[in-house]
Amino acid sequence: MRKFLLLILGILLSLTTYAQDITGNYQRIDKIPDTEESTIMEFQGNGLFKETTLGHLENSTIRKGNFQVEGDTLILNFKNLEQRNFVINRKNKIVRDDSLQKLQTDLFVKIHYKDEKENPNAIVHFNNKNKEIVLATFIESSNAFSLFNETIQFLKFSSLGKHDIEVDLKPLLGYNSTIDIYFTKVRMENAQPATQKFLIENSENGNLKLISLNDKKIWVLEKV
Repeated sequence: MRKFLLLILGILLSLTTYAQDITGNYQRIDKIPDTEESTIMEFQGNGLFKETTLGHLENSTIRKGNFQVEGDTLILNFKNLEQRNFVINRKNKIVRDDSLQKLQTDLFVKIHYKDEKENPNAIVHFNNKNKEIVLATFIESSNAFSLFNETIQFLKFSSLGKHDIEVDLKPLLGYNSTIDIYFTKVRMENAQPATQKFLIENSENGNLKLISLNDKKIWVLEKV
């Protein structure tokens, strides 16, 4: 009898620790309908995953990392992905005979398209501290700006079919600087929090319903 009970207990423990095999590609179908955005989740057999969101004009945003399944819980560990969309190549302090140099920002801006041979062009938005547009103008591959006020605190660079790039002017205030802007269709994005846990509620027809243990939101993944 004792051996029989131990056998039953062993079977029950093995069932509770059974990890579902979720490898494969899925499309999130819990997104708001009638939008151009779609998200594909790829769970690879080596324990890595990639989340790709396709947006307007074929722009994409990528998050990735490693995953593990413990019983009925999916754990996503997102990697910290560094992507430099603008680079400050030169930064020299402006020297003036008065205190107003603290309000002056001289910029030489160079525009680039990553991995493309098109001639770059863009629109730059001059935004206030609330990121509201004060002024906007068209720029080409290289342009110089001299700003002399406290109103404009952010620049947002936009180019058709590319991700927008925002530059905080605060670190550049009072300097003569050269910055390079790199437009791309693919943006690497970091997740907060970096570790996210989901309850796997069911797996019908190969589909997954995931309930976030972080914020209780529901992801519905359809196998593709």
